[in-house]
Amino acid sequence: MNNKENIITNFKIKDCSGCQACINICPTHALYSANDQFGFIEPRIHNEKCIYCGKCLEICPWRKLPKLNNPINAYAAVNKNENIVMNSSSGGIFFSLAADVLKKDGVVCGVELNKRFQVCHVIIDSISDIPRIQKSKYVQSNIGLIYKRVQKYLDENRLVLFTGTPCQVAGLKKYLVKSYSNLYTMDVVCHGVPSQSLFNDYIDNFQSKYGELENYSFRAKKKAKNGMNWFFSYQLHGKRKTVRNWPEDSYNYLYMKGLIYRESCYNCKFATIKRVSDLTLCDYWNWNKYHINDFHINSSVSGILVNTNKGIQILNNINSSFNIKSTDIENIIENNACLAKPVPYDPKRENILGIWKNRGYMELDKLFNKKMRKTIFKYRILDYMPESIKSILSRIKRIKQK
Repeated sequence: MNNKENIITNFKIKDCSGCQACINICPTHALYSANDQFGFIEPRIHNEKCIYCGKCLEICPWRKLPKLNNPINAYAAVNKNENIVMNSSSGGIFFSLAADVLKKDGVVCGVELNKRFQVCHVIIDSISDIPRIQKSKYVQSNIGLIYKRVQKYLDENRLVLFTGTPCQVAGLKKYLVKSYSNLYTMDVVCHGVPSQSLFNDYIDNFQSKYGELENYSFRAKKKAKNGMNWFFSYQLHGKRKTVRNWPEDSYNYLYMKGLIYRESCYNCKFATIKRVSDLTLCDYWNWNKYHINDFHINSSVSGILVNTNKGIQILNNINSSFNIKSTDIENIIENNACLAKPVPYDPKRENILGIWKNRGYMELDKLFNKKMRKTIFKYRILDYMPESIKSILSRIKRIKQK
């Protein structure tokens, strides 16, 4: 290695997932976190502090992948506790996994959307705090120096469950260097991540339109027969919660269409059936094609991939909490394309992010509403339509699809 090389020497944002492992490992604190032109996390350096030790290069998971594993088993599952399911993005698997670790005097590291609408990794040690890190957040979380804190708990022989995107789990594993028997890892199937800066501007624009936000959720559950099975929700100050379909909202639409992710997401090395974690969780979309008699028709079912022998042990500890059925992994992949390959790059991404940076989120939102006004109107009508009429329309749609 050239003794004058570090992670910044030949840095390219397309080769950086923003996992921040290099920042955590730097012994002189020469590396620090900053944002690129579109708000995506990247490392920067105080050159005068760098001792060119090469640690940042050695542990970068993008330069050299940690061990990846082919899944051993695959399952469809739903928590038996309906309240847990209703307060989860999907089937309520994570809650029981986290609770089991916490009951054993362990800690859980997961992602929180805090009161200031910032998305970051935090560590909890109480079951009452699990709701803080439940549900999906469609923003890249700020890891900060969380890997250092995780290692401290591991060295104290505390049981640790770390959850995040695959690249974040990879970052932790490369940072730790050695294996820990008391570390459990779980990743979520990830499409890609928008930046916190974009989300900040979206929230500011949202509040200027509708009023002060008290709560926001990227995933909300609603018994609906309008052809949608994915909703977001928000609650304004002093108001009741409002649930909307994702095509009604600019940010959620652009996320779902894969138009606002960080550049490396379109070439993600972890968007593959080989997994970096002990367990992988995902939505099991269209589960009813394969398990129609196994779950209630209105269930939100999770897909679980068990990737290691430790993963088998983890699931065995909690599977009595679930209605769980073996499934064909190919059926999960069919409805979760990012288990096989990254989201394809769309050239419209540069234009969309350019409009936001040069003209502001308000302008981006106006263009979206103009383009989608008919779709937005359709869903607003459906919101007020009696369930009996929605049921009839839903049956007609299913018949036409056969």
